[in-house]
Amino acid sequence: MINSVLLRIGVPLLNVTLRLLGETDPFTDPAGDVGCGETLGKNEDPMTDLTLDVWQFVRLMVCMEESLNTRSGGRGSDLKSLYDKWEDLWVDLDARLVDLGKHDMDAFADLMMDQEVVLEEVTAREKELVRQEFDKVLRQIKARLAQTDDPADVEDLSFERDEIVLTLKALGDRQHGNTGGKPGSAAAGKPPARPGGKARK
Repeated sequence: MINSVLLRIGVPLLNVTLRLLGETDPFTDPAGDVGCGETLGKNEDPMTDLTLDVWQFVRLMVCMEESLNTRSGGRGSDLKSLYDKWEDLWVDLDARLVDLGKHDMDAFADLMMDQEVVLEEVTAREKELVRQEFDKVLRQIKARLAQTDDPADVEDLSFERDEIVLTLKALGDRQHGNTGGKPGSAAAGKPPARPGGKARK
C-alpha cells in the first residue's frame, strides 16, 4: 500500500502518483495486479505497477524522445505507443520542474530527488521497452563519466549510474543481474539534481 501520497496528478486514462521515497517497495504486486476473483488468461500480458524516482522518469522520457527521433517519428511502434501513454504526465511534470527551477531550487531538488512516479498497469512488453531505454541511458552516463574529471560531475554521474544499474536489475536485465532493486533526469536541457539535494548549475 502507498503510505504517504504527496500528490495525485489528474491525467486522463492514466492514474499516476507522486510520493515520498522509501515508503514502499519499487514494484508492487510483482505477480500482477489481479482483482479479487479474477484470473489472467493464457494470452493476457500480466500488468504490474512500476515505480521510478522522478529524475529517472525524466531520464527515461528524454531517452524515449531521442530514440523516436531516430526512427522517423516512430509512428506505429510500441515505443511510440508507450511514450503517448505517459506523455500527459511527462508534459505536466516537465512544466512543474521548469517553473520550480526558475523560482524555487529547493522545491525543484525535492521533487526531482525525493519523490517518485508510480506508473500503473505496465505490461511485460512495456517493461521490456523501459529496460531497453534505461540501458541506453546507462551507456550515455558511462560515456560522460569517461570524459570528465570534474569531481562534482563524477559524483553525480556515479550516483546516477549506480541507481540505473539497480533499476535494470529490478527490470530483469540479465547483464546486470536479476535481483530486486529500486527503480528509480531533469527535463530535456536541464541537468538532474545532485544526490546531496542541490541542483547542478
